[in-house]
Amino acid sequence: MSTQSLIPQPKQNPAPPESQREQEVIAELRQLLLGTERAQAARLRPHLERINPHELGRVLPTAIRLRNDETSSSDQQLADALMPTVASALKVAVKRDPQSVADAIFPVMGPAIRQAVWHQFSQLVQQLDKKLQHGLSWQGLKWRIEAWQTKKSFAEIVLYHTLLYRVEHVYLIHRETGLLLEHAARGEVSESDAEIESGMLTAFKTGIQDLAHDLYKNEADASKSVMRVGELEFWFAQGPQVVLACVLRGAPPEEFYTGVMAPTIETIQRDYSAEIDEFEGDPAPFGPTRPLLEACLQESQREADSQGFRVSPYLLVPVAVIIIALAVWAFLTIRDNRRWREYLGRLEAEPGIVITETGARDGRYYVAGLRDPLAESPEAILARTSALAPDDVTGRWQPYQALDAEIVGKRVREILRPPDSVKLSLSDGALTASGSAPQAWIEQARRIAGIAPGVNSFREQGLIDEEILNIKAKMEAEVPRFIVGTARFAPGQDEKRRQLLDDVKRLFDLADRNRVAVRMEVTGHTDDTGAVEFNDRLSRERAEMVRALFIASGIDASRLTAIGVGSRQPVRADPQTNETEGAEMNRSVTFHISVDAGSQSGRQ
Repeated sequence: MSTQSLIPQPKQNPAPPESQREQEVIAELRQLLLGTERAQAARLRPHLERINPHELGRVLPTAIRLRNDETSSSDQQLADALMPTVASALKVAVKRDPQSVADAIFPVMGPAIRQAVWHQFSQLVQQLDKKLQHGLSWQGLKWRIEAWQTKKSFAEIVLYHTLLYRVEHVYLIHRETGLLLEHAARGEVSESDAEIESGMLTAFKTGIQDLAHDLYKNEADASKSVMRVGELEFWFAQGPQVVLACVLRGAPPEEFYTGVMAPTIETIQRDYSAEIDEFEGDPAPFGPTRPLLEACLQESQREADSQGFRVSPYLLVPVAVIIIALAVWAFLTIRDNRRWREYLGRLEAEPGIVITETGARDGRYYVAGLRDPLAESPEAILARTSALAPDDVTGRWQPYQALDAEIVGKRVREILRPPDSVKLSLSDGALTASGSAPQAWIEQARRIAGIAPGVNSFREQGLIDEEILNIKAKMEAEVPRFIVGTARFAPGQDEKRRQLLDDVKRLFDLADRNRVAVRMEVTGHTDDTGAVEFNDRLSRERAEMVRALFIASGIDASRLTAIGVGSRQPVRADPQTNETEGAEMNRSVTFHISVDAGSQSGRQ
């Protein structure tokens, strides 16, 4: 060890580091450059912390107006910031006062609805025009032949020849994981196609990512890539975190990418950056992006050749013939169907006919069902009411017994065969007979009327044995005469007297048998000679004498009455002298017989 190492050396201060010196210089420079602004900010801070909402309300409209004046039309940041607040305010306004909101938007809704309807109508006309153009032209005929030869549909052939490009599917894919965030497809594209193409995208996702990664590193336009698989093209728009993939047919122009895909991916990347950063496998937050994806489902077709609308005159002739034939066939078919429906309606309304089956067989109308033998035949109804030819209709009918009132009435008349003087009526299964008929028919009706199908009971409403009416008429026509001034029969009246007794006995016997109430009034008359009091007494004596004669023969006295009318009711009203035939007729008695059959229930 040297002696020099043992001698204490004086301390030396180390030089300051170079970085510290640089920081001091930067701080001095910051103070020189920003000192004034920092002082102003320090003075403004207390004011901002104590800002009044009322003051903010006064300056906020001016600030928004200045912001709109200073920014370009493409800057939507302010609109995007205010949109949730405006939407919430509109919902509250609709709930509180819907009428005011309706009145406010009414001037806008009318033109908007008309424009939407006109747009849809224009599209319909254009589609119809294209179908007519493709169907009624030589080019359309060629395409139909091509479709027949290639075993493809006519729509596919037309699409192949007229389509420039069409976007069928749009996928939004998470770039890092390759998971599907949202998907949009055309309405006419089947779900099976969507599943197939989605599977293809999943299979290609690794290659797509590698390809996009390489392009991003090596090319200026690395955000776009294209892949072809069969008839389909896959266009990809690469964003920092998501990929927009479009499945297309045809050859779209470059403007489709620059004008549609690129703005769409930029909008999604900007508006959904927070959802993308927080994505952990749940695609639900990206549902609102569907309208943006549907806007990419565009289609373009070649302009139609003006020659396509020209139809050859040679083609017009068969087309016209076909159209006329179809029109005639349609007219005849509609007319016959209308006649057939009318015929079926009349059959259904006919009592005793039940239709169970209708249709067409072997080129003829067919009807089957049940028919009562007493109902009108379907053939007669067809000939009477329809213009259909009998050979155009085939019918098959099974017999049955109908319970329609009209058919039951026909059946009862067929069984009972009532005389013309009898009236039959049916109501709720009760058969009522009225009028006059022979006693034999009345007894037969009582026995068999109730057994007819559809008849529950038989009633006699004023049904009288016609023999009672005959005797009644006969007796009321008889005028027994008397000797002048006495109550004795005139000579030669013995036979008439015996006949009267026989008739009155038969009358009341038939009345008792048929449960008919019969009453007889005997009226005495005189000629106009003599005093009135004498004539009244004499006429009453003549009536009492005949009444007593009937009672003596066995007639119930309660059924007989006797009155005298003197000469007040002459039998012959214009006698010339007392000795004329008229005077003799007035010296007589007359009979008035009342018959009341009433309502009688017959056999149940």
